[in-house]
Amino acid sequence: MSTRFADELSALRQRSRPEIAEVVRGQFPGWVAANGTLSDDARAGLLNRLQEALCSADEDALCQMVDRYIAVGEEYRYYAADPVARTAARLFLDAMMLDVEVVGLEHATAFFGAGGRRIAVCNHLSYADTQAKDLAFTRLGFESSANVMAVVAGPKVYSQSFRRLAALGLNTIKTVQSVRLSHNDAGLSAADVGRIAIGTVHQLRALMDDGHVGLLYPEGTRSRDGRLSSFFRAASRYLEGALVLPVSLSGTDQLFPIGEAGLQPAVVRLAFGEPFQAGKDRVGALTRAHEEIAANLPEAYQPDPTTPAFV
Repeated sequence: MSTRFADELSALRQRSRPEIAEVVRGQFPGWVAANGTLSDDARAGLLNRLQEALCSADEDALCQMVDRYIAVGEEYRYYAADPVARTAARLFLDAMMLDVEVVGLEHATAFFGAGGRRIAVCNHLSYADTQAKDLAFTRLGFESSANVMAVVAGPKVYSQSFRRLAALGLNTIKTVQSVRLSHNDAGLSAADVGRIAIGTVHQLRALMDDGHVGLLYPEGTRSRDGRLSSFFRAASRYLEGALVLPVSLSGTDQLFPIGEAGLQPAVVRLAFGEPFQAGKDRVGALTRAHEEIAANLPEAYQPDPTTPAFV
């Protein structure tokens, strides 16, 4: 049942708690490992680590993970990371992410060591972008900050079984995508989109005031050619009054290529720009973030010279 595991979780909830825990411990590792291309030795190592982690989790934690997996993404709201899913997702990605190349580590150190509202702003290449940063921050010694990172996520993050698991291992706020995108949520009016979007801004601000670190992808969708595109002007609402960390990401398009069903082993690169304080000029702050991200990207990922900073 490993490849169909996620589809059968609803039926699994009808069974006793000991039975649920037994099935999760026995079949969950195989389902997770099946979502990546690995050598036989690497896969065996990953399965062993996953099995050890699940055996150390108690029955309540495993049953809670199943319940939360089914519910995550049903509403436009904040979802706190599930500990079991977070451990599984990090173990899986640790097997897939061969290395992390870092530029500007001192900027990340200053950002994560600061107080007050903080938000990292990043370009968007794949569905693995946030998981890659979560693991990279953990590897770089910022695990406590990774644990409180809260990302604004669109509906597609929750729409496929393995993406749902990955999302469950993170702190996410489900929001709508811009009405300018052709694949925006079906059935929502512009008024609905605006109401939900404003609610997301308020939720993230409250979380940042409570010590969480915000994470935002102002492009609103993954780049189809790898190049940085324009930011949506509405994303500037998240930046007001916050310390902003520009993050230039590359390599995750090789880790989880568009159109592929699973992940491939790859090296990920993170370049951190100098943090800056966003004041009342939200659009100015968004423009600065776009410029600094573009400047720190490898040439193949930089925007076309005619691409405006925002639309």
